[in-house]
Amino acid sequence: MAICLNSGIHMIIQIVTYILLPLIVAYITTVMTKREEVELDAQGQLLEHRVQAYAEVYRFMRKSLNRIAVPFVEEKLYADCLEGSMYKIGRQGMEYASFLSSIENIDKYSDQLERLLLTNSLYLDSKLESELNNLQSWIANFQYLLKSFKATEEDSRWKFDAYLRNQRERYACSLLGIALQDDINRFTDNIEPLLEDKLRHPKICKWNFRRTTEGDDNSFEQSQLAMNVPDLIVRLNYLHYSDRYTPNEFD
Repeated sequence: MAICLNSGIHMIIQIVTYILLPLIVAYITTVMTKREEVELDAQGQLLEHRVQAYAEVYRFMRKSLNRIAVPFVEEKLYADCLEGSMYKIGRQGMEYASFLSSIENIDKYSDQLERLLLTNSLYLDSKLESELNNLQSWIANFQYLLKSFKATEEDSRWKFDAYLRNQRERYACSLLGIALQDDINRFTDNIEPLLEDKLRHPKICKWNFRRTTEGDDNSFEQSQLAMNVPDLIVRLNYLHYSDRYTPNEFD
């Protein structure tokens, strides 16, 4: 009886050792392998989405580099309007970003930027997203100035010549574009290196960016637009009367 019992126990141990344990190990190995494959696949998809997001932002920012020049016959108008100002006209002279050439183009650029942020913010690192949000704030304030100018033009109480309204709106876009081109240059200079670095060295992990409230570089708050709104309003106000007075006479 004892011999049979020992023989049975020995058989059970052999079954566990040579059959069940290998099956359990094989099962665990299969599960872990599949989990690693799923994780690698998810990481690969995330990396692909991030590269696509950065490439899309890069293509969008290239539009900021396209410039147009004002007609030669209008150069004196803008030079006189900006004479004695603190704006950094710089080497571009009477050239400015082409998307600032009309209210319609600015609205289109703003809509594209908003869609870009909505669809890609999950894949952008904090520093780049912050810069794009600053650019969005800048565009919103630029739009507000122009829409206020347009509303004043259309206000019947002022009796502005409706025939010249489109021309004056174009003057306003060009004047602001020339005066504030340095802001666009700074946004581009801040954003493009971030894009190039991420496209050259894509990473799967979330990139670290430690924000601080003290000494934080806010591109919008430091822009010429944010710091000179009252002055810009005065210069835009002259354009309402540009068919009647020269800048010196208006002063």
